[in-house]
Amino acid sequence: PTPQQLADMRAELGLDRPLHIQFFDYMKNVLRGSFGESIQRHRPVGVEIRENIGPTLTLTLTGMGIAIVVGFALGLAAALKPNSWADSLCMGIANLGVAVPAFWLGILLILLFALTLGWLPATGQGGGRRLILPAISLGFGYSAIIARLVRSNLVQVLGREYILTARAKGLRERIVLFRHAMRNALIPVITMIGLQFGKMMASAVVVEVLFARVGL
Repeated sequence: PTPQQLADMRAELGLDRPLHIQFFDYMKNVLRGSFGESIQRHRPVGVEIRENIGPTLTLTLTGMGIAIVVGFALGLAAALKPNSWADSLCMGIANLGVAVPAFWLGILLILLFALTLGWLPATGQGGGRRLILPAISLGFGYSAIIARLVRSNLVQVLGREYILTARAKGLRERIVLFRHAMRNALIPVITMIGLQFGKMMASAVVVEVLFARVGL
């Protein structure tokens, strides 16, 4: 490109203005709901987001559901018998979940359940069966985080005096666990789940590419 073409393009993109003015103008437009135009598709970014956020939200919510169910199951099983083989097994699975990247787990799931066993489709969009493998790939690592937090909080709560008092009154262990212990142990867990949801949406891009899914 000629120097004049470069200057014209910089002026068109607003890059000839001071950086702080570019930033404040961008933020002003964002507050109005305008995110500019996509350089690749030459369409408003807001339109691109509205058209593609649905599949990403579906994948993220499903992955979070799997993470919550698996995480609570592992954390509860580990907390009920601390320092036992069950505790070691559950926390070992949790540590594995933290260590395994989502894209590598997704490749293993495709090799096993799609190519070897033929139970589930490997890629593509549409139908609940095509959502299973991506959701597991996305949610497994976060289930490990939930499991470790549930376990640590529940072990602390189960050792407190009001739990001993509830048991001394003759309450059933199930009532002590779910009505008294879980209510207090879940407060930081729920907070953490809310924070992890944003991270999971950001991580969904890797899973969407791997499984050839439509999304953000």
